[in-house]
Amino acid sequence: MPDHGRDLGADLFRLYTMAKTNLPDVAVEYADAAAFVSDTDVGLSAAFTRPAQFGGPQGPAYRSWTELRDTVHRFLSDTDENLDETAQALLLAADTYAGTDYAAKVEFERLKRESRVP
Repeated sequence: MPDHGRDLGADLFRLYTMAKTNLPDVAVEYADAAAFVSDTDVGLSAAFTRPAQFGGPQGPAYRSWTELRDTVHRFLSDTDENLDETAQALLLAADTYAGTDYAAKVEFERLKRESRVP
């Protein structure tokens, strides 16, 4: 006969691992990508400089580039934040469910102790 509490405890541990390791690892990649996009500001205006006879210090390509950069940065930053918030929600769900099912909690806590997940 299957031990549903034990099985659920293992499922809760998978949620815990996702929340403590997997999602934060992916979120870091998005945060790093957002930082790299932000780093394009350094020297950007100089890259788009044009002589006054062509219309001024920067042409229309400068504004288009900064709008694109800002949009990409916002998408990356939002995804980083959403992954972090999802991880927190998974932790809350696992802990809350473990609090209502004693057998699942016992298995969940055993797996957390035996794992290398922080």
